[in-house]
Amino acid sequence: ALPVSGGFVAFVRTAFGNAPSFIVAVISVVCGICDVTLFPILLVDFLKHTFPHLPLYGLLSLRFGMILISFCMNYRGILFVGKSAMVMMVLGTVPLLIFSIVCAFHISPSADFTA
Repeated sequence: ALPVSGGFVAFVRTAFGNAPSFIVAVISVVCGICDVTLFPILLVDFLKHTFPHLPLYGLLSLRFGMILISFCMNYRGILFVGKSAMVMMVLGTVPLLIFSIVCAFHISPSADFTA
């Protein structure tokens, strides 16, 4: 471990120098921006196909709102992002667990699952 902050950029700087570490840092920022904007775009496209009657301005404002919320969360800091990630994980996992438990009681053990 290196006794400096900077994560993988510090490792690249130590191993390869300043120019490659700058490239890694820029690519990391670009990937972070693309990652933050990718999920709102996918959600809006899903909603557009699922609910074709939704107005375009509503979909675009939803997309912008999600990006703004992501920006504000990142601006608040890593502790807030970590706690939010835990809440979102629970909110995403609980419906799956409920669905699995309900479906487990509807499976017939005598059903023939061979092809």
